[in-house]
Amino acid sequence: MSPNHTLARLCRRYQVPYEDAEHLLPLVTRAVGATDERIRRSMLNVVESTLRRLGEERRYRQNLESHLERQHLIALAAVLHRWEPRDAPPPSTT
Repeated sequence: MSPNHTLARLCRRYQVPYEDAEHLLPLVTRAVGATDERIRRSMLNVVESTLRRLGEERRYRQNLESHLERQHLIALAAVLHRWEPRDAPPPSTT
């Protein structure tokens, strides 16, 4: 299995964009080329734990951004619903 394919598969598993994990490609290349199975497994464990952490951080940021966007929309809605333009005609009384 090629290093690129291995890294892409691991990225899918941990839901990390490949571009965010490309810096791990040299380590994956060494792992795939290692003749000792223990060394290969150890290197891939490092890659997997790094991807797991990156995936968790990414999901945390997405959840936080979603929460903050929701809070901003709620605050904005409260302001806009009480706002009237200065040059609006007076409300009709009929």
